Amino acid sequence: LGYFFYRIPSSFYNLDEISRQLIDSNAKMVFGLAVMSPILEKSVELTGKAIKIVYVKESPSSSLPASGIDFNELVETKGKWPCTAIPFN
Repeated sequence: LGYFFYRIPSSFYNLDEISRQLIDSNAKMVFGLAVMSPILEKSVELTGKAIKIVYVKESPSSSLPASGIDFNELVETKGKWPCTAIPFN
């Protein structure tokens, strides 16, 4: 269903490795910290697949990339991203 990316001080988690893991797991969605958006966006781009990116803000004042989905909006029942609208197949 998805893949969660968080900040790890490891050389194993470079763009190529993350994109391979996204492909191998057949991810439809990836979750990660908003501050890591450049890495997540490039990793998803390398897969050549339409993988949705859900961002978790590190603080309420953090901004999100325009193409990302706010985790808080996703889990709210009145958010603009109701779970039924996200294709999981």
